Amino acid sequence: VVASSTYNGDVFPPMHEFLRGLTERGFKGRKVGIIENGSWAPAVKKTVLEMLKDSEQIRYCENEVKILSAMSDQNREEIEALARELSQRQSKISQSIL
Repeated sequence: VVASSTYNGDVFPPMHEFLRGLTERGFKGRKVGIIENGSWAPAVKKTVLEMLKDSEQIRYCENEVKILSAMSDQNREEIEALARELSQRQSKISQSIL
């Protein structure tokens, strides 16, 4: 899960460095969830998609979270849905290993 606030129309600088490090090391074959925050124009999703566009076999979660300044009850529900989506995937992987 990539979670970041919007900072000058981009992701927060430490998250930008983290994503750059992933792409430099051939990040691939993963499912990615995105949680973005911004006061009036969250831009995290756009930046993450752009930074990971050349990564192979990346799948994005259907559940998305967009927080506008402060978390709302709706955001809590969105985060729970994202967590359920990711845990179902992990459960399927665990079952296939057993």
